Amino acid sequence: MFDIPLPDQSAAAEFRVNPLIVRWTLAEFQSRGGDLAALCGALDFTFADLEHPGFHLSYDQASKAIRQVIHALQDPTLGLRIGMQHHVVSFGLVGFGAMAASTLHDAGALGIRFQKEAGSLLVLRAETQADHVVVLASPRFSDVAIEAALVDGTYAALVCAARQILDPGFRPRAVELVARQPPETGLYQEVFQCPVRFGCARNRLLIENQWVHSKLAGGDPMSLGRITSLLESGARHRPKAPTLEATIESRLRDNIANPPSLAELADSLGMSERSLRRKLGEAGRSYGGLLDQLRKTRALEMLAHTRYTTREIAEELGFNDPRSLRRAFKRWTGKTLASAMAGVLTGRPSSH
Repeated sequence: MFDIPLPDQSAAAEFRVNPLIVRWTLAEFQSRGGDLAALCGALDFTFADLEHPGFHLSYDQASKAIRQVIHALQDPTLGLRIGMQHHVVSFGLVGFGAMAASTLHDAGALGIRFQKEAGSLLVLRAETQADHVVVLASPRFSDVAIEAALVDGTYAALVCAARQILDPGFRPRAVELVARQPPETGLYQEVFQCPVRFGCARNRLLIENQWVHSKLAGGDPMSLGRITSLLESGARHRPKAPTLEATIESRLRDNIANPPSLAELADSLGMSERSLRRKLGEAGRSYGGLLDQLRKTRALEMLAHTRYTTREIAEELGFNDPRSLRRAFKRWTGKTLASAMAGVLTGRPSSH
């Protein structure tokens, strides 16, 4: 239909991740008869490497591994199936910390704080509402080919973990997913046991306050304190931090509908606007170029995942009106937005 770009290669190659999710994905691939040695060999690591406590992958390696498994298995429920089959201790120290927390709120706060140590390839954050909490999941890098599987797996794992440490009857208020509705949704209902909505603006897991503030049977403040200290120590020795460019992209992506100005961005990073402009220039990038690329990627994601109106896409991307979006889309792709949207609706490539 149209090409969806890979995540930025330089930033994705430098960002180091815990290989937990990749290990789960490859184990699932092997259990279905996949040739694990061949797949790992093409990615310059072995499955045994993933078992080593100190081993880390680049985001680029992790993304490629998951892409290949998704392509090989052709299972739209892959993420759900991986997420639902693991115990909370599969998250390592973070899982043990969650078990020692006093409430589900405290367990969730620990998980979000140390999400990288738990192997998350997404960016997770929580928003507190009057009567519920929302767990939002967004891509760390624009990576539409694996985003749906990662979100499905993450939310399934979180819900299953809550049932293990709190109550087998736990169920969210609702699950909202950016992805299009698949042909079969039975497994989503089986896993989440609540309304699941597709084609939403953001990925959101909604949890009622009655669950959020429930006491956990295994709450042990002393153990939690010790585990937190270990996690803090590990975080201080975390492999290479994201580049300035990756940090800027993350902040722009989170506020793409109302992006900060270059001056505001520089201030939040503790530097002058001039210094930020110079550092970006040294890397061959610019603020406007980064924002434009993110808008392009998000526009393609929205078209690939679900059906939005032109006005909705324009508002999501921070354009003043649909005409500005149409002009930008033509510049990005060489095609009209109308022809691309028609291709989504018919399932056929556009002729423009």
